[in-house]
Amino acid sequence: MSCEGILTNVLVILGDSFIGKGVESLLSKERDLLVLSLLFEDTPTLNRQIESLQPDVIIMDEELVNNEVFDLYHLLSGNPGLCMLVLSMQDNRVSLYKREEILVSHSNDLIAAIRNGL
Repeated sequence: MSCEGILTNVLVILGDSFIGKGVESLLSKERDLLVLSLLFEDTPTLNRQIESLQPDVIIMDEELVNNEVFDLYHLLSGNPGLCMLVLSMQDNRVSLYKREEILVSHSNDLIAAIRNGL
């Protein structure tokens, strides 16, 4: 993510709700964030745009994720280091999704990954 003097690229995916525009406006005031937004069209187009823009963080409304066939696994597995925040207007909840990888050499490594991930 962001280091001293380095911008974190944030992509706000806009849907039908106003939450995306509000988040975009709020975050654009932060000096260490480069905030871009785009209007969601369809999942294949979104995947191409993400590949082109290479954001560090994606923010989208939960309703958009629920209403579209959205392949979160494919998105995260194809973009190492990507962090995704899904915002819920219903209960002010933010769900965070991030891909992490570890090397598993022994069964204890697998057990530790399970325990550390919970």
